[in-house]
Amino acid sequence: MNAPSFSVAARSYRALSLDGQRAVVTGASSGIGAGIAHALAMAGATVIVNYAGSEAGARKVVDGILDPGGIAMPAQADVSSEADVA
Repeated sequence: MNAPSFSVAARSYRALSLDGQRAVVTGASSGIGAGIAHALAMAGATVIVNYAGSEAGARKVVDGILDPGGIAMPAQADVSSEADVA
């Protein structure tokens, strides 16, 4: 996924300040979830990048958030499995 660069897009997302907030984004290793994770990070949130199966995809999203100074970490869990989220 080609998310907007942090420095260019940050101005748009800073209108909504999420500084000090935390977000868990499910399905964040690709597609819309990855875009949401990037947007939340650009607004200042600490982001948990949840993935069910694609660790490599999640790490790529996390790296894309960390590189410009955001805060993120990957977390593996299948949110459709009660055992994974209990």
